[in-house]
Amino acid sequence: MVNVQTLIPRKSSFAGDFELNNPDFRKIHRNHLADICNIILKKIKATDASINTESHDVKEQGNPEANLIIFPELSVHQDDIDLLEALSATTKAIIFAGVVFHKHEGKLINRALWLIPYITAEKGVRWIKRWQGKYNMTEAENGHITPWRPYQLIIELKDTLPDIGRGYRLSGSICYDATDMKLTADLRDISDAYLILALNQDITTFDNMMDALHYYMYQHVI
Repeated sequence: MVNVQTLIPRKSSFAGDFELNNPDFRKIHRNHLADICNIILKKIKATDASINTESHDVKEQGNPEANLIIFPELSVHQDDIDLLEALSATTKAIIFAGVVFHKHEGKLINRALWLIPYITAEKGVRWIKRWQGKYNMTEAENGHITPWRPYQLIIELKDTLPDIGRGYRLSGSICYDATDMKLTADLRDISDAYLILALNQDITTFDNMMDALHYYMYQHVI
């Protein structure tokens, strides 16, 4: 699993441009995401090489592989999802990424993308794409962004837990939705891992909350 921390955008980047469509900033933002994707590939390769060296296992070097890659809240522009697809195709990883505010049915919303790769005989790697919305707004979002969470998505990995007759289940939230105790109570007996995407300056408080959720929900909290 790779947990990504991007440097762009910052909270100040959204002043007067919630969708981050300014052409000059778009170029900077896309280049930054491309750089991050390359760093991820190098990190996975370096980790694989270290493991092989420690185990004295001689393994042919192929594409770097990962199970899951997580990007922060609001880190990816809608028009740059192709970069995530390329990363997923190379690593075979499921990607859960926060997407920049964009319009849905005429209203600005905050949501994240699940990008789930699968192989087809005709076209090679393709993706199941599903959206997870955010309902609980921050102070900066109130009055500008519309709450949107018509469902809570559960991703089940088929046949991965044969002893209990189902697959390993992932679910995720964006930032403040993780403080919704009704939601986390519902997920406690349903999901096996809870992923939280955040653009948050108060790291200590947020980390403490994650520790509490880990014990409250009896599952991995990332």
